[in-house]
Amino acid sequence: MAIDSAHPLHAARLPQWLRCRHCHDGSDAVKAAGSTYLPVLSGQASPAYEAYKQRAMFYNAFARTVQALTGVLFRRPSPPMAPASLGDVWVDVTRAGQSLDLFAMSVADELFKVGRAGVLLDAPERGDPYWVTYHAEDVVSWQAQRGLD
Repeated sequence: MAIDSAHPLHAARLPQWLRCRHCHDGSDAVKAAGSTYLPVLSGQASPAYEAYKQRAMFYNAFARTVQALTGVLFRRPSPPMAPASLGDVWVDVTRAGQSLDLFAMSVADELFKVGRAGVLLDAPERGDPYWVTYHAEDVVSWQAQRGLD
């Protein structure tokens, strides 16, 4: 597969991921999508539709559920996992001030939102390694394999 070609599952899942993002982002995001989620009624003119859309209610149980699940998963602090020889490397895994616990929480949050996340661990020749999270829709192509063949 060429580096610039999209994985077949990416195109299939992209609409679902975007729906999840809109839903998680709340009422304003859902209303901004317009007729995608709130179809125009037959015979409804633009001003009437806009008024109809502004009156529509959207209760964001999805965002509350994601927040609750993430909170339950991380309700207790994780035990130290790193050997003492690594020092305080886990205090800032992103090199932007995010600890391993906060990084793991952000990945879990992303997984609860859309069911997929990308994580990159980069180890430059000079300097400390750092970790980066990618949204599912930003990872266009991938390969998966099992085992250590």
